[in-house]
Amino acid sequence: MYCFPREYTDDSGNLFWSSPKRPPYVIEFDVEDEMHFMFVRSVVTILADVFKLTVAETDDQIREFARSAAFTVA
Repeated sequence: MYCFPREYTDDSGNLFWSSPKRPPYVIEFDVEDEMHFMFVRSVVTILADVFKLTVAETDDQIREFARSAAFTVA
């Protein structure tokens, strides 16, 4: 967004962020959203595999940890 802010236009005067390109935006994490949770679950599984660990936690335990963890964006 630094190089191409939302209102950036090219030399022809066309907006840079026009179809099919879309600017990125912030998505608020919601552990109750199934897609958000599946992302967290996938990362847990991949990291466990990389470090040769077994995931003994259930989905409910992972969901509870995600609820209680402090997610802050600086």
